[in-house]
Amino acid sequence: MTNIECEFYCTKDMRWWVCKDCFEDFKDKFGWTVKSADELLD
Repeated sequence: MTNIECEFYCTKDMRWWVCKDCFEDFKDKFGWTVKSADELLD
């Protein structure tokens, strides 16, 4: 498949990935937060 957009979140080391829906479902339980890509490069 081509030209498919997806939104995901990953750990800073990019080892673990989670889809947007799962992030929303579990962010409170696991205390997940979001940082911009620019913040991760610092």
